[in-house]
Amino acid sequence: MLRNYELRDYFSSALTEVRLEVFSKLPFKLKNLMRLLNHWNIHIAQRHSNQRFSANFVESLVIWCWKRAGAGDDVDTAQGMKTVMCELAKGTAINIDWQGCHLIDEYQPDGQKTIKHPELPLVLDPVNPTINMCEPFNNHKGTGISFWQSVSRVAMDTNKHPLLHDVTVW
Repeated sequence: MLRNYELRDYFSSALTEVRLEVFSKLPFKLKNLMRLLNHWNIHIAQRHSNQRFSANFVESLVIWCWKRAGAGDDVDTAQGMKTVMCELAKGTAINIDWQGCHLIDEYQPDGQKTIKHPELPLVLDPVNPTINMCEPFNNHKGTGISFWQSVSRVAMDTNKHPLLHDVTVW
């Protein structure tokens, strides 16, 4: 993982066009699911943990779940919601490194296949894999763990909602 924040920000800026191109190709229903989960993030998750994920984190998590499920054009919102909640319920065990699930394979240089990441939870930015989007919440002084426990509990509670009761995950 790149620790040089200035260099990491430079890469992020350089990859903005790639990010826009990748996101522009996503199905409309998937983008709606992202909006729903961003709403959940702002109005439900933040209420219980006093922090919230960035929109980029939520969108990346949705895309990863969708890609892992086969990346079909017909996106079932309830299944997507339940799948993402199941991932968030893992708490500190989340590990999304995009290996074998790359959105931008055509942009990757030949031979660059694997990057080792020892820290969990891990959600790499799909366009700039030098960024662990969980890093702001991985405070090893104790508050990071309570944040992840809170998010995990809220995600499990969300999955118990009657609307998601008989829904299968992707």
